[in-house]
Formats: sequence, C-alpha cells, structure tokens
Amino acid sequence: MKNLKHFCQIVGISALLFTTIGANTAFAMVALPSNSQENLDLLPPMIAQTIESLKEKIPFLNDYNIIRLSKDGDSLYSPNEITVMLNKTDDVHRTDNIFSFDPKTHSLQFFMLGVNIYPQPGQIPDQKAIEVASQFLVDVMGEQGYTPLQVWRETLKGPNPSALPPKVNFKKISDDPSMATYIQVSLDSEGSVRGFQKKTKTIEWDQWYDADLNERAVPK
Repeated sequence: MKNLKHFCQIVGISALLFTTIGANTAFAMVALPSNSQENLDLLPPMIAQTIESLKEKIPFLNDYNIIRLSKDGDSLYSPNEITVMLNKTDDVHRTDNIFSFDPKTHSLQFFMLGVNIYPQPGQIPDQKAIEVASQFLVDVMGEQGYTPLQVWRETLKGPNPSALPPKVNFKKISDDPSMATYIQVSLDSEGSVRGFQKKTKTIEWDQWYDADLNERAVPK
C-alpha cells in the first residue's frame, strides 16, 4: 500500500463550514465529555470499530476527540443517519471531522475530513484523481468492485470563477440488477482524500452520477 500520508495529510485549515456547529446548534448533537476513549465506548460496537479502524489507517485522526454524537434518526446530514463528530482545536484553528452511519446497519455512509473547499494551485488531473480515489476505496475503506464513472469539478462562482477540487463518482451493481451502490470520493487540490459518500439507489441514478456536471439530472 502506498503511503497514506499522500491521501490524508492534514494541513492547518480553518473549519469554515463547521464553525457554526456549537453547543446550541439546531441539530440534535449530544455533547460528550473530553475523554475520547470513554466516548468511543458509548458508540454502538460496529461504529466504534469503524472509527478505530479509520484511526489505524488515517493516523492523524488519533489527534482528534469524539465530542458529539447525534441521536438515531437526527443526523447532521440526513434524517436517516447517525452522526459522530471528531474535533481538534488549537490557538488558531478549529477542525471538525464528520462521520455518518446507517442507523440500522451502522455501516459508514459519509465522512468529511476537515475543510478545504477553495481552489488552490496544482489541481491534479482527472486520471490521477481516479487512481487516488480508487486506491483509497480499496486500501482504506475496503470497498471492492467499483467502476469509476465521472470526475466532477464544480466552479466557485464570483468575479474570478475557479474550478474546485475534484469529486470522483463510482458505481457497483447490486445483487438486484435494478439497484446500484454509488460512492463519491472528494479530494483536495493536492490529491488528498477529504470526503466519502455512499448511497444505494435505483440504476436510474446513473443520469446523475454518470453524467457530465452540467448535464446531470435527478431521476423522476
């Protein structure tokens, strides 16, 4: 396995998207004590095992404390997921890592590592983005048999529009041929993995995940 530092190295990044998530957040996040190991013990076993496994494969996560846990069915990102937040604060920055799990199977459905949403010099090419995302799925997430579909580069609008870092879409047909599992891996400008999302949907969703960014459509 290649050095995962290439995938997941964290630099000092301001948590621009998540600084509003505090004790009085509108989301039902339960504040937990500062002892991260005790908090890990409070999680459902499969979720705790996943967090521990990710800490082994993405070592910088060991510097973060589990600070918040959503109630079942009241997730930060979906009404049907459990959210766990890992946080680290220094004198300058606060960085949050968000993980969401299926409330029934407790399988990982989504994560976001820190925040790096703005364009930077040295955008990696599409083929390299596919290679990095594919290896991450196999080596870190243990996901096998996925086919890459599209590389999306959304545009930061404004006086000087710029392409945002890439998102790579993948697909695997389920046992039911009318269904498929879609995965999206988000990278930063340097090619480090920042996000992961997994959804099982009907194959009609090809018109979204396997479409050009400007031509994608939500199935009717």
